[in-house]
Amino acid sequence: MLLATRFIFDRADEAQQPAVVNLSLGSDFGGHDGRTALELGLASFVSANQPGRAIVVAQGDAFWSQPSAAR
Repeated sequence: MLLATRFIFDRADEAQQPAVVNLSLGSDFGGHDGRTALELGLASFVSANQPGRAIVVAQGDAFWSQPSAAR
């Protein structure tokens, strides 16, 4: 996942274009607190020093039968 994210941002940099990486791969595992190797690796691709980059993720609701907005 990190290599693919780097690939996208490298191509965008070469084209001098912004880029968004969509990671709609939710799970209920882990702390979701930004301390895993994956979370830290992804965070390294987006910062104030790297404008025009974004990483987005799905909200989830894996456990609930109704979406959050409906509860």
